[in-house]
Amino acid sequence: MERFRRKSQYNLALKKAGVKYYDYEGNETPLLKVLHDNGINYIRIRIWNDPFNADGKTYGGGGNDVSTGVEIAKEAAQYDMKVLLDFHYSDFWAEPAVQLVPKAWKKDVNNTEKMCSDVYDFTKESIQKFKDAGANIGMVQVGNEITNGLLGIYSNRDKGESFNVIWGDKKKSTEVNKYLKAGIKAVREYTPQALVALHLETPNVWKYKTIMNTWKRDNVDYDVLGSSYYPFWSIAAKANTPKTLKDVQTLAASYGKMFAVFETSWVNSLNDGDGTPNSIGDSTNTGAYEVGPQGQVNELTDLYDTVLSQDNGLGTFYWEGAWIPVKAGWKNWEYNKQIADQYGTGWASKGALGYFPDSKMYYKGKAAWGGTSWDNQALFDINGYPLQSLKFYKDSVSKGKEQIIALKIVDKNGKEVYPTQYIKVEVGKTRKITLPKFSGYYPSNKNYQLTVKGVKEENATQSVVYTRTAAGPAISYNYRVKVTKKNYKLYKNFKWKKSKTKVYKKTYVAKYRYDHKNGNKYLALYTKGGKF
Repeated sequence: MERFRRKSQYNLALKKAGVKYYDYEGNETPLLKVLHDNGINYIRIRIWNDPFNADGKTYGGGGNDVSTGVEIAKEAAQYDMKVLLDFHYSDFWAEPAVQLVPKAWKKDVNNTEKMCSDVYDFTKESIQKFKDAGANIGMVQVGNEITNGLLGIYSNRDKGESFNVIWGDKKKSTEVNKYLKAGIKAVREYTPQALVALHLETPNVWKYKTIMNTWKRDNVDYDVLGSSYYPFWSIAAKANTPKTLKDVQTLAASYGKMFAVFETSWVNSLNDGDGTPNSIGDSTNTGAYEVGPQGQVNELTDLYDTVLSQDNGLGTFYWEGAWIPVKAGWKNWEYNKQIADQYGTGWASKGALGYFPDSKMYYKGKAAWGGTSWDNQALFDINGYPLQSLKFYKDSVSKGKEQIIALKIVDKNGKEVYPTQYIKVEVGKTRKITLPKFSGYYPSNKNYQLTVKGVKEENATQSVVYTRTAAGPAISYNYRVKVTKKNYKLYKNFKWKKSKTKVYKKTYVAKYRYDHKNGNKYLALYTKGGKF
């Protein structure tokens, strides 16, 4: 698979409204060509079910229904770009604070099995349309920023409810996971070559681990953990830093998952370009990097250095790097608002009233929809000319072709006995790695060395067979036990060397249990002070 290096989203509504983009020589050029020529190789396409009201008016935000997404994917294919399909499973923005059920599915919200069918059918039919159009589907994202839930089952972040309202509740989390599994089932069946991704926001190991444990519990089958990463948010809590990013990536590796950043950006200015207030402005803490194109480059440099430093790191998508004003200038707010209502070029349009919450549509009683609130984070200026920061991808990230090999650690029956390991190796070259050591198993190559070769630029899977030791793996036990019989035998090790320690009527901590192949179970006893 092509290594994740360079990404962008694309808003077809702007093109329909007459927005133009230019290359570095000042020539008007199709946006995707500009991106391609500057090293972009992958785009992320959000998919909404039905972003239109009963009168056919757009909700805005690009109006990204399936047909719009297909048009974008067809153009991307002309430039040999892969696509990530980002299913929101909503008619409009699905994000941490809002996860609304599509209008057509509201009748089914009390019927979990019917909702699973809705998710499966919509995912299947959508993927087929992209395939029929010739899209190169590299990855499919099942749900968007689902940290607080999915499909109407979500904690109210605006009211201060914790993500644990959903993920700490077994009934609710099980229901959400059923929906995830329904979408994933469709992906596996209809585009089996694509990676399956799940997407959370704001790197936080404790939060991510809590959620990922429910996925593990319910056997949710996915390949990639995706994270949003915005260094201008949660600065006081230090939640969006290279360290927190590295920590959640390491966590993903411990679960045998690949990792990518699905959303990131930085400000090129604090000025408003179209009359709609920006999400990030003077009141936001932008101290992590300087404001401007150089700050964008610095943010991306730190980000890529972090993500690509580990073998399970794929890369990152820059969120809406080309979302510029229709008509530049804050004095053109009314014009931009009218165009937004017509083409859906703004973050929201009037048509979204009645579906999207009023708390999002109004600010202090005034309409908040209209233009883009993200124009100062684009990799283009407000007139469509590329900033120097766009060159980052081609100048700083380009490397030789790599292959990512998923190393499956299995027993003689093919059962996985350890989390999948990911290895990056340049195509045509070899790389020597050290196999993982863990309790209860060992590889046939007892020096734990393995040489892998990069064959071609695509995902590959390789299995390494481990043999079970006689004692088997150490199973975490952690119970206090009291020895109540004199005839229990105590051994120093599994070479059956007896211990002379007197244990009768004494209490120990049994940290581990071993299920030996002789049919007996053995406990590893420790004193309260931790001595074996």
